[in-house]
Amino acid sequence: MASLVLEDGSDDVMVVLTCIDRNEQDDFSHNQDEDAVMISTVDVYNWNFPSVLKHRTIKVKAQRNRLIEHSSYFHGLLGGNFGNPDLEILVQWNQPTFLSLLASLFGSPLDVTSESFLSLFEGALYFGMETIISKCMMWLTKAISVNGVPLLQLNDLLSIWEFGSELVNNYLPELCTTYLAKNFIWAMSCSSFVDVPYDLLLSSTKHPNLTVDSEMQLCDALLIWISANKEQYTEDCYINLLKQIRISLLPLWFASGKKTYESLSMCCNESYSGVITLLKQPFTPRMNALQDNELLNLRIRLTELTQRVDISCCTQMNPAILLLSVLPLSLNLEPQLRIKFEKSLINHESINAFPWTKWSNLTFEAVHEIDISNCPMLPLKVAIDIISYSFPSLRKLKAANHLSFKTLDVMQLVKKCPLLCDIDLTVDVSPVISTQVSILSSFLPTNTPGSFSIHWHSNHSNITKLILEGRNDVEDFDLRAISNICVSITYISLRGCTSVSDVGISSLISKCLKLNSIVACDTSFGQQSVLALCSSNASYDHHPSVKHSGRNIPHGCNLQMLHIGGCKGINLSCFSKLMSQAYMLKNLCLRDTEVVDDVLFNFLGSSLEVLDVSNTKVSSAVLAHVIGRNPGLKCLKTRGCNNLLHKETKSLFFEVCKLEEISVGSRRTEMASWNFSFTGVCGSLFSGDFR
Repeated sequence: MASLVLEDGSDDVMVVLTCIDRNEQDDFSHNQDEDAVMISTVDVYNWNFPSVLKHRTIKVKAQRNRLIEHSSYFHGLLGGNFGNPDLEILVQWNQPTFLSLLASLFGSPLDVTSESFLSLFEGALYFGMETIISKCMMWLTKAISVNGVPLLQLNDLLSIWEFGSELVNNYLPELCTTYLAKNFIWAMSCSSFVDVPYDLLLSSTKHPNLTVDSEMQLCDALLIWISANKEQYTEDCYINLLKQIRISLLPLWFASGKKTYESLSMCCNESYSGVITLLKQPFTPRMNALQDNELLNLRIRLTELTQRVDISCCTQMNPAILLLSVLPLSLNLEPQLRIKFEKSLINHESINAFPWTKWSNLTFEAVHEIDISNCPMLPLKVAIDIISYSFPSLRKLKAANHLSFKTLDVMQLVKKCPLLCDIDLTVDVSPVISTQVSILSSFLPTNTPGSFSIHWHSNHSNITKLILEGRNDVEDFDLRAISNICVSITYISLRGCTSVSDVGISSLISKCLKLNSIVACDTSFGQQSVLALCSSNASYDHHPSVKHSGRNIPHGCNLQMLHIGGCKGINLSCFSKLMSQAYMLKNLCLRDTEVVDDVLFNFLGSSLEVLDVSNTKVSSAVLAHVIGRNPGLKCLKTRGCNNLLHKETKSLFFEVCKLEEISVGSRRTEMASWNFSFTGVCGSLFSGDFR
């Protein structure tokens, strides 16, 4: 509430604004002098808001002319002849908001936040303060344009949208729609996502800047929303919402599993025929016959804010769809350009000749991760060609179960995407390793036909993590090429790579000086590799990543993870030496090896978190020793360790009680076996299976 009293005697007349909260119900004229405080806009920068707001009545001395100039509300009140000092005009409003508005009118910075925007904007509208309205809108526009951490909380966004929907000729709803579309992944993670109004959700899913990792992610979010609002809207509303999903880009297994949702099932039935056609027929001959909406539904969602692209398990994904997705939305291609486009689809080799520089918007700088795993119709080489042109800021590539592998293709990607640091080319197989056969070396002579030499020594990559699990097509020659380029690698997984030799692995270890995590289960990892880890390379001593006090430090001292399960060619004497040096180990897997107690007694580390000695000859005594030295040990796997059953286990079980997870037992079917799992916080959960 504001009462206005004129104070003559100066060029700029002062008025006194007396404020009470708009929820105040008592008679104002009767209580105006009780618990009151007086402040002035002349001293606006020194206002102590917490102290002032403790009072029931707040009186503010303010310059009349400035109020008239910047507020249509006060212009109407003070623009005439109000010479009567007893005149009072009472207006109630939220006190903190009103003080903030007045302070801003008289020069104090306006603190607009996600929580305060709506109250300030509503107050500025009511009092006709155009300057503050402009400041609020500038803040909202900036909040919407900022990439990264959202500045608006979802609850506040919903309140702004609801308020804007009640106004005429304003663009608040449009701004809210844009904000939700651009930050859809973040919004999905908020508990209040299910409270998003239907109209706002629908308009956001139709927005061209809708940013999601995949259609599967969008589908899951919409189904969660529908389940939470199943009583509020009609079936037609749900179907209209689900039609915004590009169902042709859903993994078939995922879409089939959602048939229990009637609304989605109806939408899927309309799109299944298109998916089946994609699987059966080449895309190019059908291109001219496709309508614009059909082409749109085949495009992967890519916006300027897209950071992650997940098309894994889309068996219908092919080069045409991937190339189509990075082209401009308008496909009114010139005739000659259309011919080149179609040739690129028919002949994969011509993709490099495609006129990528024709459009500047073929690159998506924000994309830093892409997953093309389990896409059998998308050749890895073609995918790499398109990815290298369109995603220059790529940092992580996951391409599991692509059977064709050529080191040259991968190196080409590394060269064109200099920020790439994580590559996963896993092949999901369970290799059966013959203990009778070992690979001595698979290096190719430099003059072997088909081989190529690497000349990028001065242009090393930033690759730090490389996963090649299960790849029988990887040989020593590939490891040599990788070690020449990927000098910064810290993690490599060669699990199940049966075509690489101990010589090849040891050569990679010797060259990759930052390597601290090695997964080499079921390979020929053996004596040479152990020696490479135990040796101290002269160049290693001067490497900037290594700090020491003028002495040679073996490579193994930096090891944090070592998995060599199933590797049979290890000399236990040398391995014992390695264990005495690898004091930084956190994760150690020795399953199915010939390791004995002496090896682990030599381990001097105290940082171990995971230990797997399944099917080895270790005893309970050495395990108790290791557990006692490593207080951070959380997981212990000892299945098949028969010596644990034959010796004193009291000391071991005393230490086991400190762990979070343990697996114990015997694989022998001819004798009684026992196993149990022990999980939970401080051992609060115990479950067993004894036979």
